[in-house]
Amino acid sequence: MADNRNGTGGNRGNTGNNGSNVNNPRYGGRPAQPYQQNRPANAPRAQMTDRQREAYERAYFQRYGVLPPLDDEIYSQNRTMDPYSDPERERRIKEAAARRRAEDRRRAEWERRERMAAEREEKRFREREREYTVKKRERENLADYKEKRARLEAERERERQRRKLAEAARREAARRRRRRRRVFNFHFRIFAAAFAAFAILTVFLIYKMFYAGDAGGSGRVAYYVDGERAYSASTETAYCNGKICFNFSDMAKRYGFYVYGDSTSLKFVIPEEDGKSTGDVVEFFIGSNTATVNDTPVSLETDSRYIGSSLWVSCSIGDYFENGIEIKTSGSGSVDITRIRKLDANGNYVRDADRNYVYESVVLSCKPMTGIESIDLVAVFGDDAKGLGKGSAVTFKSDLSAYEEYMNPADSNEYLILVSDDSPLDVTYLPEDLTNVSNSRADGRAVQRLRKYAAMSLDALFIEMNAEGFKGVTVTSGFVSYNEQANLFAKYVGEEMAKGYTEAQARSLVSTYCDEAGTNDLQSGMSAVFHDMPYASVKFADEAVYKWLKNNAWKFGFIERYPLGKGDITGHEFDPCHYRYVGRYVAEIICKNGGCLEEFLKGELNLKVK
Repeated sequence: MADNRNGTGGNRGNTGNNGSNVNNPRYGGRPAQPYQQNRPANAPRAQMTDRQREAYERAYFQRYGVLPPLDDEIYSQNRTMDPYSDPERERRIKEAAARRRAEDRRRAEWERRERMAAEREEKRFREREREYTVKKRERENLADYKEKRARLEAERERERQRRKLAEAARREAARRRRRRRRVFNFHFRIFAAAFAAFAILTVFLIYKMFYAGDAGGSGRVAYYVDGERAYSASTETAYCNGKICFNFSDMAKRYGFYVYGDSTSLKFVIPEEDGKSTGDVVEFFIGSNTATVNDTPVSLETDSRYIGSSLWVSCSIGDYFENGIEIKTSGSGSVDITRIRKLDANGNYVRDADRNYVYESVVLSCKPMTGIESIDLVAVFGDDAKGLGKGSAVTFKSDLSAYEEYMNPADSNEYLILVSDDSPLDVTYLPEDLTNVSNSRADGRAVQRLRKYAAMSLDALFIEMNAEGFKGVTVTSGFVSYNEQANLFAKYVGEEMAKGYTEAQARSLVSTYCDEAGTNDLQSGMSAVFHDMPYASVKFADEAVYKWLKNNAWKFGFIERYPLGKGDITGHEFDPCHYRYVGRYVAEIICKNGGCLEEFLKGELNLKVK
């Protein structure tokens, strides 16, 4: 097999000095190894170390461009073998191929090394170029930096000079201020010393003249009963919200008042000299500035409090004692409680057989209100009113026969009580036939109540209203007791007074949006507020259900209590949500005449409506 890679034929392994081109690199061959040239055939082969071989191969490659051949031990071995025999020829071919592969590997390795060396050299060159560029830029930037630095230093120097001048000016101004302050402090100390001496002297004189004399020099508020010092109290006890109070329990014990109640309120009943009660009652609500005098709500200057086992109340309660007791407070902080003695015709104090003083009866200024009787329609209207209970026959979508006796009562007189500012109910009014309303709004409030006939008729109205397709209407207010209305009014008065109004101003303002106790029509037990909105409003008049109620409520015995355009008569603004039960006969007359309850009771409406 011939190997023509170097163009030398198949006798590459035959070496010698016979002038052949086989070993001449110029013609593609390989030069003979120097240490093998001209040496005897049987001469021992020189041995090189690894470092010598590496140096030799490097020098050989740099000179001839190829790696040196492998050592030639193979040429000295088996010289006795026939170089032209087939086995020998095959062996030589394999050895030549192995040498070529080894040479290729060495050549590739050296090329890799050279390439890496070239890359390292190129990298070093680029780094030197980059370093040179950086240094050049640094030299260029250095000049700019020095120029900027010089400008900055000049600016800083100017700023230092400016600050130096400003600091000098500030120190001068501070020096002047200190001088003025020293002068001012000197004069102020003189003035303050004089003023303090004057104030101390004044306070001492006032204390000695008033407070210390009343409180026995102890700094406490003194209380005098019938001209004698009875007890004293600290300012924390005696004052509440800046208003002075006194021990009402002590006064009640001294004057023999009857007392009963619990931890929420205490009632005191005023007796006569013979031990019998006059019926005058004052009740205090603990923790509130509200009290009732003969069941009439009043607002005190401050809250009533329990301190220990005694009840402390505002001295303003003395304004509600019409006779018998006088409560006065002095500017010095003392309180005088005096039981008024009786005088004879000559102006002398009256004494009993035991020579004890006789006192005036204790009388409270507020008296219980009297209730109003039902209207006698026959007495008002004469024979025309004898048709009571004979309202017009009506028809309904639903079967309401079970409710007919309630919607059209035999006697409407019982349900014609007028409740207004001119005819208030008293605290004793409480209907005995109050019944729960089935259509009370279920939003957490208590179930509303009405008198039985009104509640049953209202149930019939809701049944028919639902049958007509109007749903969502519920009752939000029914019967309200006297005390509930009194507490509500007093609450609003307190809120307005907290805004800075006087009691009279607050009561006048609250009366524009809340009825006083006894004047609210809901207290009759025959009025109800119902609608389908979050809260009662005149906007209910825009609803379709209101138009239906306007035309049909009378059939169930209800009227619109405060209709539009009747405010001057009813004393109330238009309220489309407020309805009042009067029975079908009266309701039909009022509705078809376009009137109101007050006009009917005054006889101003035509009873003949058909």
